[in-house]
Amino acid sequence: MDARTLIDSRPRLALVTATALLLLTLVAVLLAFAAPADAAYTYSYKFGGPGAGDGQFNGPVGLAVAQDGRVYATDAGNARVQVFAADGTFQSKWGSPGTGPSLFGLPWGITLGPDGSIYVADTGNSYVEQFDAAGAYLRTWGSAGPGAGQFNGLRGIAASRAGDVFTTELGTSRVQKFSSTGAFALAWGSTGFENGQFGVPIACAADALGNVYVLDIGRARVQKFSSSGAFVTGWSGAGQAPAQLMGPMSIAVDANGDVYVADTGNDRVQKFTSDGYWVTSIGSNGVGDGQFEAPLALAVAPDYRLYVGDGNKNNVQVFTDPTAGLPVIATVSPISGKRKSVVTITGTAFGQIRGAGYVKFGSKKVTSYTSWSSTTIVCKVPKTAAYGKVKVRVVTPGGTSAAKRFTVTR
Repeated sequence: MDARTLIDSRPRLALVTATALLLLTLVAVLLAFAAPADAAYTYSYKFGGPGAGDGQFNGPVGLAVAQDGRVYATDAGNARVQVFAADGTFQSKWGSPGTGPSLFGLPWGITLGPDGSIYVADTGNSYVEQFDAAGAYLRTWGSAGPGAGQFNGLRGIAASRAGDVFTTELGTSRVQKFSSTGAFALAWGSTGFENGQFGVPIACAADALGNVYVLDIGRARVQKFSSSGAFVTGWSGAGQAPAQLMGPMSIAVDANGDVYVADTGNDRVQKFTSDGYWVTSIGSNGVGDGQFEAPLALAVAPDYRLYVGDGNKNNVQVFTDPTAGLPVIATVSPISGKRKSVVTITGTAFGQIRGAGYVKFGSKKVTSYTSWSSTTIVCKVPKTAAYGKVKVRVVTPGGTSAAKRFTVTR
């Protein structure tokens, strides 16, 4: 090597060395933060198994969990809905093959309305059937076709807290919105790759604020919309890396707005924030407990238990994470104040809406709230709070936070 070549090589050698060191550092950081990715979620128990008997499945393709913990499952191959206790104990069933009230062609998606109504998307009959909380038939709407209120490849269904019902279709690449009794409201979407367009929208879910998340198996992505169909954001893409998807089949949202996706082709469930930031992966391919062969259905319970229906195993596996819904207080501001003064509490996992949640100052519950979100609560110090130093806690269905100190002054 001559002197010129040697001199010209020095910057390149330095660059290569620096790049190598940077890559090694990045790998070390990634390994530190990703070992193991699903450590917080652990397999708890399972129920079901292949067959047509009570509690058995021939394709558990849809799951929903009520506020009291009851689990509803669409059993596609057996053309029925089954109901289980939270621990997987079989309770009841209804449905059989056919067309008409309480009959199913191919029951797929299932969702629960705020009044306890149960909605089933029947792919085979191209209609939605609505039942009361006990499974009694109420009404049917829809028919085969591309028109408003009709269905072409009906699959996904989700009900919002406001009572609106959203559906997704494979054949028309759209989302439709209905009233709680089936009156058509609006539709959005078309075939394509742009925001608001779809390849094959297979499933949908609604959060506590009314946002709608649409899972597109054709584009391997999630899109988030307002309840009126305005595009908010989207994420993912085809692949096997964290946050990438392969043949995703189901989607669910918990009380904090976190999004869970059945990444069926990768035999795992992936969890994201409501804005699409990857959180963790749960499960892997295999025949053992906590592993998947074809995760097809998802539901998250109010206590954050994760239910996963497996199409090959024909069972439902349940995963728990003691920290998933546990509220955490970061700050209380100000740190002192009079009774009925305004206090801002920041943190995580408070829940998108207050619901059954509340704040305590010592032993006294707050009765006046200005706002409540998953990360910020603005409220007033109870008028009966004890003077002096008290412990402030946030209580939700996910648990009770560790306490922060606050001084109630006169």
